[in-house]
Amino acid sequence: MTKILFKQGNYTIVEAEGDEQLSPVADKLLALSLEGGAKHISLFGGSTVFKLFAYLEKSGLAEKINWQNLHLWWNDERLVDYSSSESNYGELNRRYLSKLNIPAENIHPIKGLTDKELEYTYVIAEINRMVSLVKELIPANEQGIPSFDLIILGIGDDGHTASLFPAVFELDEDDLYVPAFHPLTMQPRISQSLQLINAAKEINFVASGEAKAKVLGQVVESIVGLLLLQEVVNDKNFDIYQIVREKFGNNEVLVHVGLKNQTTMYLDSAAAKEINVAALEKVQSTLK
Repeated sequence: MTKILFKQGNYTIVEAEGDEQLSPVADKLLALSLEGGAKHISLFGGSTVFKLFAYLEKSGLAEKINWQNLHLWWNDERLVDYSSSESNYGELNRRYLSKLNIPAENIHPIKGLTDKELEYTYVIAEINRMVSLVKELIPANEQGIPSFDLIILGIGDDGHTASLFPAVFELDEDDLYVPAFHPLTMQPRISQSLQLINAAKEINFVASGEAKAKVLGQVVESIVGLLLLQEVVNDKNFDIYQIVREKFGNNEVLVHVGLKNQTTMYLDSAAAKEINVAALEKVQSTLK
């Protein structure tokens, strides 16, 4: 059963279980592939992306998608060799991508790091390579920023997305890709920046599991408040992200993502269990 918990403008929060959580995202991939021309998709890491591709396989959508038209990118990557089980691209390629009829030139992973390479030098060079590549291949929006057709993001138990972690990510980063690290393990990574993510035509979040419930209960309340403020002001020149920066700083990540985009958050019931649904319904009724 699918339930819309909240919808305001272009931002929608949906609760769904199992295949119903994944099917709308899978259907978007199919639709984009059939529109004609190159479409650029940025994928998330973690275990849920495997569930998405498993669904594509078992539903038969993997055979219907015109992979010739889809270009696959990644939100972030750990700086490990592709042979490592910790590589977002490496694991997805071994499990699913290698079985699909997708041209090699349509796959654009962030390159990992071998033990022989100097980390800092490598990170800067790889960031520069990725920035050049997205600028070359992806059409820019009115602000001159490459605009993905769809970015699919996961949500960590601590509220991070991509490799943008609370309290350590840079708010006003001008680069399209940024160096990052896990705040506990200090594992180095490369991540798409807020600027690049927020330039996407559409953003989908997909999150499952009770471990994410607490942070989602808190952040959804904040997001709804920001969306209502944006609605009340009703001025195309109003910069909601300036309010976000002043109120939240870099202590929360998700409030900085997707407020002006076509954004949908797909949550299972475990992840959504601490969202105050009654309060959302009350807010929704006052807007009608």
